[in-house]
Amino acid sequence: MRQWQRCGVGFASAFLVWGLACPIAKADEATVKLYNQNVHSVVWIAIPKDKHIVVGSGTLIDASRRLILTNFHVAGDGGFVYVLFPMYDKSGKLIAERDPYLARLRNQQAVRAKVVFYRPESDLAVVQAESLPHDAKALPLAADSPSPGQQVHSLGNPGAAGGAMWLLTEGTVRQVLRRRIKSIPSSGDGPDFEIDAKVVYAQSPNNPGDSGGPLMNSSGELIGITQGGMREAQGISIFIDISEIRDFLTKAHVLNADGRLPAPPAQPRSTVASNQPRTDLRAPAIDPNDPNAKQERAATPTLELAIALYKEDRYREARKCLQSVVDEYPGTKAAKQAKEMLDKIKDSK
Repeated sequence: MRQWQRCGVGFASAFLVWGLACPIAKADEATVKLYNQNVHSVVWIAIPKDKHIVVGSGTLIDASRRLILTNFHVAGDGGFVYVLFPMYDKSGKLIAERDPYLARLRNQQAVRAKVVFYRPESDLAVVQAESLPHDAKALPLAADSPSPGQQVHSLGNPGAAGGAMWLLTEGTVRQVLRRRIKSIPSSGDGPDFEIDAKVVYAQSPNNPGDSGGPLMNSSGELIGITQGGMREAQGISIFIDISEIRDFLTKAHVLNADGRLPAPPAQPRSTVASNQPRTDLRAPAIDPNDPNAKQERAATPTLELAIALYKEDRYREARKCLQSVVDEYPGTKAAKQAKEMLDKIKDSK
């Protein structure tokens, strides 16, 4: 009888291990699939300085307009950054070593991207790339915030991880809440700033260089972007929540009022305004001694996004941005230019 009991226990243990192995294997398979399907949406952001390179990560959110979401503390408040997408060797394997990407950056083969909108209090920014690789795909935005206990996945390019790129980190949501955080620009240039935003606490460690990379749910939807770690709580990281991202993108006219991306324009497109010269069109220069300099700086990203939309014949979206500049920043040079552009494209579709 004792022998039977021992055999029975042994059989039950073996059965239990086998039973657990199947879902674990399926979970691993799902995670690998999630990574392979979405790594094309992630970029490495680099900003060369005199003696160093400021780095971070970003997430492609609109392929038709080449818009990439990242942190304000990575991209800054204007100018250009450089972005690099994942590369593959001849066998089709992802190149995860950092040196080939640094070589492309040194050889001026990285894609230039313009900062077109930013909101420091949310630590969010949008940059527009000049081009995209053929396999780049936008990451869909989740409708709602994650919940405590939910499994999440983040992607990024931490410089502290032995030069490895496109790292996947799995974790668990601890809480979603509004919080004020002190932050500093990655470049070290400029003053500290305060973030007042809805954030996700997750047991998902990150490192410098991960900032701006996506936090995804198990469906491969964006539910946040990496902001940073918590010194007072090891292993806990902070991510800007999707609700904050959606609010930012809607006010930047990246999303429509219904929370969806605008449909890509039909091609070819013939319009009245398409014959107007626009290659030299740009936002007015800002005089630091101008009493309205602060307002001009605040208006410029929206105006530059409007100009980018205008150059792509996206007149409906451009008009929304231009009208926003006129309404929110009256008396500025940016508002004057926005009004002139509105008059030119008022009948364009």
